[in-house]
Amino acid sequence: MIVGDNLFTDIEAGANSGLDSLLVLTGYSTREEAARHAVQPTHIAKDLPEWQLRISL
Repeated sequence: MIVGDNLFTDIEAGANSGLDSLLVLTGYSTREEAARHAVQPTHIAKDLPEWQLRISL
């Protein structure tokens, strides 16, 4: 899985590499932009601590 905050670099790199992706909303891209972006992230989380909580349940 590739993790990043930028749809245009991180998330697209993951998609182009055949990897799942996690968009963290801590920087460049927003949830609203992700909804409209041509390449959708596999997962979206507010930040890494939120993601860690979700995967540990």
